[in-house]
Amino acid sequence: MGELATLPEDSEHYATSKFDKLTKDDTLQLDSWIAEHEANGLAFKGWALPGSTVASANLDMARTICRRAERSTVAIRSPETNESSQAVIYLNRLSDLLWLMARSVEQSPETSRLA
Repeated sequence: MGELATLPEDSEHYATSKFDKLTKDDTLQLDSWIAEHEANGLAFKGWALPGSTVASANLDMARTICRRAERSTVAIRSPETNESSQAVIYLNRLSDLLWLMARSVEQSPETSRLA
């Protein structure tokens, strides 16, 4: 996430660096995984009570941290640019995927419930 930590005056240097940058393809991969979870018959109605299993609790915690990172990313974006940040889009989709993964784990018959 050097893209987020780079000062505006260093952005041109960062753009020419050899570091990997988030792309639309990265977000499309998340969208693909989201579609897979939805296609596997994940049925959910009502409110989710986070953490009914150890695995889903960990996924829900990761989602919470991801949402916090998304809000922080929005807060540090430059108000001068009107372009959409790939990092914000990516973090948004990642948190959606983590939510789906947590619900999927909870619906799995192999998962033991927390007492």
